[in-house]
Amino acid sequence: MQSLQQEYDIRLTTFQDGYEWEECDGLVRSLALAGDLIECAFEPIIAARAMHALGQIISTAPVAEMAWSKLGDGEPSLDWRTDWEDIDAYNDTYWPETMEQAHDLNAFAYYGILPSWAHLGEEGEKSQRAHDSLDVPGFVTAAIERLTNFLSLFGPGMEFYGLETIRTTCLAAAGRLKFDNGDPLTVHELAALSRVTTKRLQNAIYAKSADAPIVSKDGLIAAASAESWLTKREYMPSIWKEYVSGECWKSEPTPIAPKKLEEPEEYLFVPEARDGTIFGPKSCLRPGRPSEEPHYTIGAKGEEQDYSSYEDALAALTAMATPRWRRPNDVGNFGIVTVERWRRVSARELSQL
Repeated sequence: MQSLQQEYDIRLTTFQDGYEWEECDGLVRSLALAGDLIECAFEPIIAARAMHALGQIISTAPVAEMAWSKLGDGEPSLDWRTDWEDIDAYNDTYWPETMEQAHDLNAFAYYGILPSWAHLGEEGEKSQRAHDSLDVPGFVTAAIERLTNFLSLFGPGMEFYGLETIRTTCLAAAGRLKFDNGDPLTVHELAALSRVTTKRLQNAIYAKSADAPIVSKDGLIAAASAESWLTKREYMPSIWKEYVSGECWKSEPTPIAPKKLEEPEEYLFVPEARDGTIFGPKSCLRPGRPSEEPHYTIGAKGEEQDYSSYEDALAALTAMATPRWRRPNDVGNFGIVTVERWRRVSARELSQL
C-alpha cells in the first residue's frame, strides 16, 4: 500500500514538472501598466527610462545594494513593452514572498499539497515558511488575501498576462479549502477547482445534466453536491489533513488508522421544480408559527397537507399524480411549485440541501 509520503512525493513531482509559472510571471509582467501610465502622462522616452530602471529594481533584493551603474549611459529602448512581455519572474526578479505564495497556492489548489513540506524532512533548522505551512488554512487564506489584494489594484476588464490565472488559482484554492471543511462553494470556485470554465458549469446546471451539482437558493453548492461533480473529473482529493496530523515527513511518522470502507451510497429520487430547486429536507422545512411545529407542506393550493417528517412528505409526494410542494422564494416566502422532473440524489448530498 502506498504511504502518504509516497503520495506526496508523486504529487509534488507532477506539480513541479507541469507548473507553468503563470501566476508568478503575471505578478511582474503586469507592472507594464506603470510604463503605460508614465507614457500617457509624460513622454515615451521617460516611460522607457522608468521601465529600464524598474527592471533593475525588482531584480535586486531589499538587503542588497542597488547597482545603479548597471543602468548604463545609453538610452533605454523605446520597445520596452516587448522586453516586459518576456520577463521571467524566477530569473529576472529577486523572487519575493508573494511569488512564493502564488507558486504554492497552485500546488494546493490542484494537487492538495504544499511544496514547502518537502523541506520538513531535511536536517537542521527549518525555515519559517515550512513551519507556517503546517497551519494549512491560515497559510492558504493569507496567500489568497495577498493575491486578491494585488488583483484589486487593476480595473475591471483590464487584461495582462497571468492575471486571469491568478484569479482562477485563488478561486480554486478557496474552493478546495471550503470543500475539505464541508462548507458550500460558489459556482466560480467549483468551476475553477474542477478545471472547467464557469460557463461550462453553468450550462450543466442550467441543462440539469445528470452530474450537475445542485445550486441552492443562495447561489451556493453544498460540499456533498460538489463532490459528485468533482469525482467525475480529474480532481485529486486533498491529503493535507492526514499528512500534517501524521507528521508524515518524519522517519517514523505517527500511524494513521486506515480509512474504513465506505458503505454503498444510498440514493433517492426527489422532485425538482422548473427553477432548479428540489424538495430538500433543510430548504423546504417551514418554521411554522409559534404554536406550530416545523413542517413540510405539500399538495395543490386548497388541498395542502403538512408533514413533520421529511421521509413521510417525500413518500406522499411520490404517490401524487402531480407533486406540488411549498418552498421559499428569494425573499423567504413559501410558494407552491410543481415537479418538472425527478432527480436522483445521494442521501448524503440530500442531507445538506
